[in-house]
Amino acid sequence: AERGLDYWALGHVHTRAVIPLEGGAVAVYPGNPQGRHVLEPGPRGCALVEVRAGRPEVRWADLETVRWHALSLDVAEVESVEEVGELVLERVQQLSAAEGVEAHAARIALTGRGPVHAELARPEALEQLEEVSRERLAALQPPWALEALRDQTAPELDLAALGAGGGLVGEILEQAGVPAALREIWAEEDL
Repeated sequence: AERGLDYWALGHVHTRAVIPLEGGAVAVYPGNPQGRHVLEPGPRGCALVEVRAGRPEVRWADLETVRWHALSLDVAEVESVEEVGELVLERVQQLSAAEGVEAHAARIALTGRGPVHAELARPEALEQLEEVSRERLAALQPPWALEALRDQTAPELDLAALGAGGGLVGEILEQAGVPAALREIWAEEDL
C-alpha cells in the first residue's frame, strides 16, 4: 500500500487468496495450477487480474485436469457396509459435475456414531469396501481415483445405560454432575 501498487502478485503458497490492501489494492496468491495430493483439494488454476483506473478485478480460471477432494461422509444412520458403499457412490456422483475436469481423486473419511461401526470393525470389512468402491468409482465418467477410505466411525453410545450400569463409568457420569434427564437427551440426540 505504501508503494502505491494496485496489484501485488504473490506465489509459493498453494492456496488461493485475495488480500485487500489500503486504497483498494489487492495482493493475490493464485494457488497452483494442479493439486498434487489430497491436501490440495478443490479448484486449481490461475488468477486473471485486470487493473482499470487503479482498481484490480480478479477472476479465477480453473486449469486442473484432476480435482482432489477430502470428503467426510456421515454414516450414523447407515445399517450395513453395502449401504455405505451406495452412499459413497451417491456422494461422488453429486460432485462429478465439475466442468472441464477430466478426473477426480478423493480421500473419504467415514464418520458418525451408529450401527455400521461394528460391521466396519470386522477384519477386512473396510479393505473389501475400499476395493469395491475403487472399482465402482473408476468406472464413472469422469473417473474417480480413491486415494483412501478411512473408518473414523464410533460405536453407538447409550449414556443412560452406561450410567445405570454403575461401575467406574456410572460413577464418573454421576460425579460429573450430569443429571439423568440430560443424559437421556444426549442419548436421544446421539451426541
